[in-house]
Amino acid sequence: EIEKENFVPKIFEVFDLMPNGQLRFAIYDETENLIDTSPTNYGEAGKPAKCLWCHEINIQSLFKTSPALEYYIDETQFHELIAKQMKIINTYRSTLNSSIDFTKTQEHTQMELLYISYTEPSLQKLSQEWNIPLDKLKKLTKNNKLHTYTEFPFLGELLNRWDVKNISPYKTNETPLSIREFINKEPYYLNTHY
Repeated sequence: EIEKENFVPKIFEVFDLMPNGQLRFAIYDETENLIDTSPTNYGEAGKPAKCLWCHEINIQSLFKTSPALEYYIDETQFHELIAKQMKIINTYRSTLNSSIDFTKTQEHTQMELLYISYTEPSLQKLSQEWNIPLDKLKKLTKNNKLHTYTEFPFLGELLNRWDVKNISPYKTNETPLSIREFINKEPYYLNTHY
C-alpha cells in the first residue's frame, strides 16, 4: 500500500501522444514485457483499448478523492499538472492539418452510445432489427435478464447481445461480453504471430 510505503509496482500503464495528435496506450509487466491487459487483481484498467473510452482525447483527471501522501503530489497539484499538459497537447493539435476535430468532444460519447446500443440492445431495437414482433421477441427472451446501463440509464432496459445470439435470425460475429473489459474471444493484436 502506498500509505504504508510498501508499494511495489507490478503493472505499468502508459500512454503517449502520436504525431497525429491521438493518444496511444500500452501496458507492461514488472519485467518490462508488453502485455495484452492488466490483470483484474491489480485494478479495473483492463485492456489498452478500454483506455480509449475515457482518454480518447484527454489526459483523464481523478475519478475519486485521493488522500494526500508524503513524497507525492496532492490533488490540486495533479489537476494543475493535467491542465498544463492538456494546454500543450491542445496547442500542438491546433497546428495539425487533420480530419480529426479534437474540439468536438461529444463525438466520442455519440460513438459510445452507438456501440452500446448494438452490443446491449433494447427489446424494441432487436424487434426492429430482426423484424420480429415485439410480443414474440418478449416470449423468446423471457429467460434472459434485462439490465440498465449504469452510465447511460436513459437507454432503458437492455439485453446482452451475447445472450440472445442463439435466437438471432442472422449469423453474426461474436460480440464482446462488455464493451470495456478484456475477454478471451477477442484477438490478441499485440502478441499475434502471422
